[in-house]
Amino acid sequence: PSVFVGQVAGYKRTGTGEITIDSAAEESVCPEDWEKQFGTRPVGPGGEMKFRTASGGKMRHYGSRLASFTAKDGQEDRMMGLEFQVSDVRKPLAAVWRIAEKGNIVQFGPTDADCFIQNIRSKEKVGLRRKGGSYVMAVDFAEKDGGEVFQRRA
Repeated sequence: PSVFVGQVAGYKRTGTGEITIDSAAEESVCPEDWEKQFGTRPVGPGGEMKFRTASGGKMRHYGSRLASFTAKDGQEDRMMGLEFQVSDVRKPLAAVWRIAEKGNIVQFGPTDADCFIQNIRSKEKVGLRRKGGSYVMAVDFAEKDGGEVFQRRA
């Protein structure tokens, strides 16, 4: 079992995964079938976003999903939340600018020790690791006991 189990009062672990940190993403996005336990808020009137693949193809926008998690390389008792737009992508991508707008520095470097997200105010760090040509954050997904989703966004 992960270090998450039993460490965050009031939350239950619902699974593990990876989130790719993407410096070129216009928006944080996830596949429609990814972590469905968090639900999907439908797109409101006039709120549909226009997404395109890297090669220019159109992708649908199904709504938004707020995922809550702890980072495996960070403080195990620190819950984070990140809003994703649900679309026709293959894996979850967190837009660097969305992470930065919440008061964080995102750093990529030559070694895993050089790769992290750091909160400017608290100085807390969450480690990233290189996977192929990308950087990923390993996470334990969680929801409040009773099924509620943690509302603070990373």
